[in-house]
Amino acid sequence: MRPRISVVTCVSDSRVYEKNVASSLSAADVELLPVDNRGNRFSAAQALNRGWEKAGGEMVVFCHQDIVFPSGWVERLVGQVEAVERRCRGNWGVAGTFGRRGEEWLGHVQDRHGHRCLGALPTEVETLDEHCLVVRRDLGLRFDPGLPGYHLYGVDLCLECMIRGHPNYALDCCVTHLGYGAKGEDYRRIRRVLERKWRARRWKLRGGRRIPAKVYGPNGRLRFGLRSSSL
Repeated sequence: MRPRISVVTCVSDSRVYEKNVASSLSAADVELLPVDNRGNRFSAAQALNRGWEKAGGEMVVFCHQDIVFPSGWVERLVGQVEAVERRCRGNWGVAGTFGRRGEEWLGHVQDRHGHRCLGALPTEVETLDEHCLVVRRDLGLRFDPGLPGYHLYGVDLCLECMIRGHPNYALDCCVTHLGYGAKGEDYRRIRRVLERKWRARRWKLRGGRRIPAKVYGPNGRLRFGLRSSSL
């Protein structure tokens, strides 16, 4: 019987994964799919795609290895997704626990900034933080394997859903994120790659599916307009 939910994690430290993700979901009815990425053999997108290929769930959850899921989280997720599907008649793309619509933060998460529950959830957003993403398996999507490193792969997927006409949603489905992500040179390099990709793509789009020239990702503003071509 196909599981309702598959949980895919890029794992660089198996002890961290077992202590957090695996132990907090041990009693849940989910398919756990850790992807061994010790030594950083793959980018985040490449590693997660390997797990995605094996996933049998109707929904696939992609999470960091330092995520702790509270008791009852899976049932909470199912309820939130059902609320989203009633709102958009099943036509959603990516969902997650925390994201942005313009400059506004929306979602529900416990992290280094404290406990934050913002907005009337679930609510539509443009982009989502990569610490916990939920994607419909039937869309046949994949993360862009050409996107290097460990940043912005989720933002890229959200933009792909936007141009395909699948709205993205922040959910009232709190997790605890123990990480301390930093914006170093690696992030700035990946941001430049993403901006070049979507600057070129957005001018080829037609109708209402064209993405804005300026979008806010989890770590700040992203520019896709011609005025940003020198960045």
